[in-house]
Amino acid sequence: MRTNQATSNMIYNPALNVPGRPDYWQTIRYIYQHLDFHISEDEAYVITNLFIEIWDESAGKLVYEEDVKKHVFKECRSRVMLFLAEEKIHKVCDLIFAYLRSIGQFL
Repeated sequence: MRTNQATSNMIYNPALNVPGRPDYWQTIRYIYQHLDFHISEDEAYVITNLFIEIWDESAGKLVYEEDVKKHVFKECRSRVMLFLAEEKIHKVCDLIFAYLRSIGQFL
């Protein structure tokens, strides 16, 4: 079993947040803290990385949640061959948006 920062300390701690500055590991912890179904670490990383990719590409542009979720789902299927159910991928994206809202990065 692989041990990393996410598995060794999977508890989300809002005190570690820096307003307006997303943290990768805090995002992963937030997902696991609030998710009501199981996904593997690799699935969480893939979805989060694809989300970050579209987020970064959209810097300075108007971003719609549904567009991001559709893009992440499409990329999960076509590029990385992740066949998690669409509603589960969308739920993980919703949690990433919730995390971004909690630190003032997304309205």
